[in-house]
Amino acid sequence: MFVFIILKASTFCDSNPCQNNGVCEPASSTFRCKCANGYAGRFCERRCEIVKDIAFVLDSSSSVGEINFERMLDFTSKLVDDLADRNMRYALITYSNAATLVFTFSRYSDAETVASIIKRTAYKPGSTNTASALANAADIFSIDYGSRPSAEKVVILITDGLSNVDYHLTIPNAQRLKARVNKVMAIGVGLDNTEEIRQIASDDKFMYTVQDFTLLEDVENDIVGDTCLMQERKDLRDDVEMEIETDSEDDFGDDIESENNYERVTRPLSVA
Repeated sequence: MFVFIILKASTFCDSNPCQNNGVCEPASSTFRCKCANGYAGRFCERRCEIVKDIAFVLDSSSSVGEINFERMLDFTSKLVDDLADRNMRYALITYSNAATLVFTFSRYSDAETVASIIKRTAYKPGSTNTASALANAADIFSIDYGSRPSAEKVVILITDGLSNVDYHLTIPNAQRLKARVNKVMAIGVGLDNTEEIRQIASDDKFMYTVQDFTLLEDVENDIVGDTCLMQERKDLRDDVEMEIETDSEDDFGDDIESENNYERVTRPLSVA
């Protein structure tokens, strides 16, 4: 069986599936394309030249469950693989009772490391404080957290339910986030009511729904394609001070986990 898997991967690469000078790399039972700069997608088929800062915001609440959370992490790491480009920087926030900063835009410089770290992110169950996650997502798009002024700013949020902590702040915080970034993309999993994620997303075309976590790959190509699209940001006037609403007395540094606590919110690498 082991020999069969290697031969299968080699056969995939022998067919030269990667486009636009992408390099095929065999994996355990398939392959991945390492794309040339300016291209993205499973086969490096998409032009993606815009400099982007992409923040992933992942629901870690109890309703998700650890197995589905791991499926979410696998899907997110695949998005990083698909979008791999030196023009991209990534940040990761998870949330349940409150938001947890796993890493900022300045923490890691290459997609391979980012994808590996995402897969190791610890599951922290609890309630669904989407309002906190959205507020903190807005705050990390600053030079203090490694966001680049010239970069297009993108948020990709994945959730399986409605917010149930400070829920009256969820939509106001979403509106403030959308004013600070170019694009908010929201993926709802198994939702009967999609109104909240529709209002979180920048536009209806950036709202995606799947029935369960095993079907996230069904929207993978759409997410990659829509991430690569250029989107104008509706900036607030410079003289308007924008406050992110929260019922907590904690400020951003206390409300969201410090990067110094990174090892506490990730799982150690297994040793072969």
